[in-house]
Amino acid sequence: MKILRLDVENIKKIKAVHIEPKGSTVILGGRNEQGKSSTLDAIMMALAGGRSIPTMPVREGAESGRVEIDLGDVIVTKTIRPDRKFSLSVEMKLADGGTAKISSAQAWLDAKIGELSFDPLEFLKKSPKDQADTLRALVGIDTTAIDADRAEAYQDRTAVNRDVAALTAQVAAAPYWPDAPAALVSTQAVNEELAQARKSNEARRQIVREMENLQRNHEQSNARLRELAETALSRVAAAEAEITRLQAVVVAAKNEAQALTVQRRQEDITYEDNIDELQRQLATTPEVAEDPIIAQFQEVEVINKGERQHRPAKIGGQFSHAQGQGRGPDGRNTAT
Repeated sequence: MKILRLDVENIKKIKAVHIEPKGSTVILGGRNEQGKSSTLDAIMMALAGGRSIPTMPVREGAESGRVEIDLGDVIVTKTIRPDRKFSLSVEMKLADGGTAKISSAQAWLDAKIGELSFDPLEFLKKSPKDQADTLRALVGIDTTAIDADRAEAYQDRTAVNRDVAALTAQVAAAPYWPDAPAALVSTQAVNEELAQARKSNEARRQIVREMENLQRNHEQSNARLRELAETALSRVAAAEAEITRLQAVVVAAKNEAQALTVQRRQEDITYEDNIDELQRQLATTPEVAEDPIIAQFQEVEVINKGERQHRPAKIGGQFSHAQGQGRGPDGRNTAT
């Protein structure tokens, strides 16, 4: 049984998901709380019974959720309400392209899922015979013919032993004549009986050989099945260890996210405090008009420039006037 198509709507954190696997493996990736686990839960809700439906199965705000799975031969559709009540439909695909609904849909699914599942703990509780039957069913080995041959050989051996016991009783009950003649007696009848006995014994030896072969094959089969069971249990243990590791990773990630959230909130508080302080400083610092000061600075520059142009040159410690000196209209000394 293989999932050929999966459609999920309004289940847990999922709004809508459509998956059509292109190979033997499908990888669900994404950030936390993006719906990866919800996708797997949706598959379990669709295939398992009501006990698989969690307390809040439907996406918040939706009136119902829906899961549809195409398993190749059948299409499973389950509609779930927020109160965990649901409707289930299993439709068998027909050769003409149509479908036919399967009655007792959940019982049919439980039987199919049970055929494909393997519970190690339940397996260990079974008798050796039931364990062997379970493993043969899982790996697809049919020992019906071998079991029938063994049963037939066992019956033949039982019949031979019964005949031997009867002959032994006959020999024990045969009369004994102490005065039997000492002369040679014809051995033809004895030889015939001996030949018959040898034939019977050869048949018994053949049966024993067949039984030994059957037993050897049975022991080899059991050894291989035990090895498969141990491998399966090892895989279960490895999967459980991986689950434990992933749970630890999830806890660490959640702790880190909580710590970062606390740090972000603290930085927000510090930022708001700094902004408030700067706003208070801004409110107490007066804004001064710069244009009048610039104009005054430019006037001073003009005055200084005029002073430099009319200042006499100093030569040898004395001022010399090229043509004469006087005062300008602004009252400063001028040289010509």
